[in-house]
Amino acid sequence: MTIWCSGASTCALSIRVGDGFCMPFCVPDALLALRVRVRGLGDVKGTICNDCLVISFCGPCAVCQMQRELYAMGL
Repeated sequence: MTIWCSGASTCALSIRVGDGFCMPFCVPDALLALRVRVRGLGDVKGTICNDCLVISFCGPCAVCQMQRELYAMGL
């Protein structure tokens, strides 16, 4: 789903973390904000620099990773 319709996947991710459906369209660098939020929810170690690099080089991979993390957390 992420490869063919990344917008829908990002919106679904936003809803799962408690943000609105429109958050990815209204917030600049929404993927970065979502990644930081997911790391905070799951107490996942990492840095903002690593988050920026992952999102810059492979955004769809980052979305898939966040979806898996939320699934593992039970969210």
